[in-house]
Amino acid sequence: MSPSESAVAACRLTLQGPVQGIGLRPTVARLAMELGLAGHVRNAVDGVEIWLEGSDASITEFRRRLTESAPVAASGVSIRQEDREPLRASGFEIITSQTEGAVTTRVPPDQAVCETCRREVETAGNRRYGYAFTSCVDCGPRYSVIESMPYDRCRTSMRAFPLCTVCEKEYTTASDRRFHAQTNACPNCGPNVWLSRQGQRLDLAADAALQETAQALLQGEIVALRGLGGYQLLVDATNTAAIDRLRQRKRRRDKPLAVMVRSLAEAEQIAVLTDQERSLLTSAARPIVLVAVRATCSLNTNIHPGLAEVGLFLPTTPLHWLLLEHAGRPLIVTSGNVEGDPLAVSPVDAERSLNQIADLWLHHDREITRPVDDSVVRFLGDTPVVIRHARGFAPAALPHLERFAESLLVRSPEASGDVPQVLAVGGHQKSAIALYNGRQAILGPHLGDLETLQARQRFDDQARALLSLYRCVPDIIVHDLHPDYFSTTWADSATREFLCQLTETTDKPQRSATACRTIAVQHHHAHVVSGMVQNDWLDREVLGVAFDGTGFGSDGTVWGGEFLRATADEFQRIGHL
Repeated sequence: MSPSESAVAACRLTLQGPVQGIGLRPTVARLAMELGLAGHVRNAVDGVEIWLEGSDASITEFRRRLTESAPVAASGVSIRQEDREPLRASGFEIITSQTEGAVTTRVPPDQAVCETCRREVETAGNRRYGYAFTSCVDCGPRYSVIESMPYDRCRTSMRAFPLCTVCEKEYTTASDRRFHAQTNACPNCGPNVWLSRQGQRLDLAADAALQETAQALLQGEIVALRGLGGYQLLVDATNTAAIDRLRQRKRRRDKPLAVMVRSLAEAEQIAVLTDQERSLLTSAARPIVLVAVRATCSLNTNIHPGLAEVGLFLPTTPLHWLLLEHAGRPLIVTSGNVEGDPLAVSPVDAERSLNQIADLWLHHDREITRPVDDSVVRFLGDTPVVIRHARGFAPAALPHLERFAESLLVRSPEASGDVPQVLAVGGHQKSAIALYNGRQAILGPHLGDLETLQARQRFDDQARALLSLYRCVPDIIVHDLHPDYFSTTWADSATREFLCQLTETTDKPQRSATACRTIAVQHHHAHVVSGMVQNDWLDREVLGVAFDGTGFGSDGTVWGGEFLRATADEFQRIGHL
């Protein structure tokens, strides 16, 4: 019996948390249709909104089964229900997203290729056989292609690739696993690869380009590959001369290099893995994991000189997997830059900045909207510790900060009685940006050191981009106490030039740039409070020990190994080395 033929109840559900980019709307639509419920589901800046009309029993069953479904149960999603008057809707559909207001939903991180898509790529006769950009609702680029929220194809760089008839049918068929997969594509309508050598584009089809690239690697050449979040430099991990050449050209004398392998079985031949490390290697985040090298491993020691550990990871995209299959051996896959410079992102930028490093360039034509490097993780005991916070993890929510924001942040008179919006610009090395837009606290991806002009330009670009994405116009900018860090001078001066511009993309009123104030934070105190955030100890007083090289002290001298009696906003230096 349809809702219009019986007593009809209606409600609106609002789901908040990591609810976009995980295939939630297709799951909701299929479940509602199965239970005979009418209404709609849509993305919104504050999460996912569901309108339901039907019997009370069906709505209750919908809520129960939705709570138990994989996209919701595994992600810590909150659900708010409001009873409403029915609108006598007919059928259930996915409708246009709501785009106004502050962004309170999580921006989805990039996801590695899933096993189902990988099997399609390796299966002869499948229409996506050998296609390097195969994805579905469970995998593929997210953050690296997003232009604005909510997460829909029309607000990503995939909008440049209109769906063909077959892909459109997959996208609109509720029973298909690519139902509303925003990065859906195939060889007929999606992105593709091409090769370039010495500035000249080679006239090769996609498969031939991959074979040519693999052959170049086996001959000891260095390849610049446009990956998911930027360019990477690849060499044969078994070729000593190629590794030495890469180190010399990249100016990376002795820092370890990451190795990509085809499978977990291949990783086991190189390293002694724990169950936790296996799980992390095969996770959707697919980070580089620092693992113990086997004594019998034949891996070239120049990859990890002087270390008993090596960074291993599995293919993050079908493109990487196909290249590994063609090469037939492990590959070094490291950041596509000269040491100290930012990651190359566009083909033009890559051929200019890597022209003294790479011999061959494997490009693709899907725009990288938000550059992001590979994440690095290691285990301390049973606890995973993120060493480089990037692809697969970034941007990350800081829920403990969100919960304590009102008690921790001093209300600003310029914020009109609201909890102030905050931008934190970090230090000078291993830089990253964080923000609080009044609704959620976010840690952006690793940016690197701020020594070069190019790195400082990327920092400025990414600060603007992150503020725009989250519609944040900061009332407060937090920076390191050191007066000569680039991030400090940026906070004091460069920000004034664009804070007013940001108001044009938000619902905040126009205002003078002087309405934004700055707060300096001592370097080691910041590290201690970071530990408090991670352990949800923001309401405690702690003894914090920070061994982090040097930092500018509150007495104007250089500090190093610090013992601080600290709360979230104050500290006392009680000892140091």
